[in-house]
Amino acid sequence: DYAEVLRAWHRALWEAHLTTAFAHPEHDLSAYRMVVVPQLYLLTDTAIENLLAYARAGGTLVCGFLTGVADEDDRVRPGGMDERLRDLFGIRALHEWWPLDAGESIACDGFSGTLWSEEIEPGPAAVVEARYRGGELDGLPAVLRKGTARYLSTLPEPPALRALLAAAAHRAGVRPVLDGLPDGVEAVRRGDLLFLLNHGRGPVTVEVPGGHRDLLGGVSVRDSVRLERHGAAVLAP
Repeated sequence: DYAEVLRAWHRALWEAHLTTAFAHPEHDLSAYRMVVVPQLYLLTDTAIENLLAYARAGGTLVCGFLTGVADEDDRVRPGGMDERLRDLFGIRALHEWWPLDAGESIACDGFSGTLWSEEIEPGPAAVVEARYRGGELDGLPAVLRKGTARYLSTLPEPPALRALLAAAAHRAGVRPVLDGLPDGVEAVRRGDLLFLLNHGRGPVTVEVPGGHRDLLGGVSVRDSVRLERHGAAVLAP
């Protein structure tokens, strides 16, 4: 299921037009305004301390279920999740894992959760942003926040996951490279260059305020550029 979870989180960020990079959990994360951890079952103490330091320095950390369960020797940590991470996310106790069957979902505030759910007891400093509704987990946290750290104990359906990550990014000051990008268009900056990629099957017009030179087409454009089906442009100022 790990690949499914990773694809779901990456797709949610991509559809929100948020550029992503992969980073090792033990490496310096200070350059990132937001770090997302879709799922990391096994974490070393060094990685955990690194994530803690990042969040305590004000970085926005969004973490998915089954993270920090085991140490580097694959020994399950006491309580089902590392105690330091439980404190970071405002989890007093993780009582039970509730995996969902294929095709099964669980009702939450404003969305349906899929794949997984957990019986979590929140701590006094935690803010419950979404609760499970109905069933044996009724009223328990589906999404929990403490400070700038959030924990998702289920996999929200795609529109909900996209909205949740986009809202967290907005609060962290993370914005798409361009406002108003059409669906299926990817915009990435590398230095002074703006790369535009149309992943769609039809032509689109992308608003790019100001004057630019399209290095691929060898033409100048102003305020907008047309991308053909699966087309691309590399714009220089």
